[in-house]
Amino acid sequence: MTPLCLNLLNPLTPCVCVCLSQALDKDTGNYSSMQYRIIIPPTTDGKDGFVIEPYTGVIKTAIMYRNMRRSYFKFEVVATDNYGEGGLSSKAEVVVSVVNLLDMQVVVSNVAPTVVEQNKDKLLG
Repeated sequence: MTPLCLNLLNPLTPCVCVCLSQALDKDTGNYSSMQYRIIIPPTTDGKDGFVIEPYTGVIKTAIMYRNMRRSYFKFEVVATDNYGEGGLSSKAEVVVSVVNLLDMQVVVSNVAPTVVEQNKDKLLG
């Protein structure tokens, strides 16, 4: 599974739309109606950085991002059909990079985002 990689510039306020996740289902009626949820690993401060609207799939910021050095956040989005009631599920990995505008450098690369993520310590060192 290739993760969806997003780059965001801070400062970011809460409730800023980050992206729209969308699942497609061949069923019709209620069985094709999706419910989305996020699985986020626990943070040191106990605050989740992102939320998802359960029936639209819109991912939004949940906290203020300000004066941060490059920070990476990884989570999964799970889509379940039949309004989330015992339906079939699928998940996708999302990686969000929050970059301080003052630290931003222009880099042109044809390397896949997953390769960049795997080698971020070498690249940022």
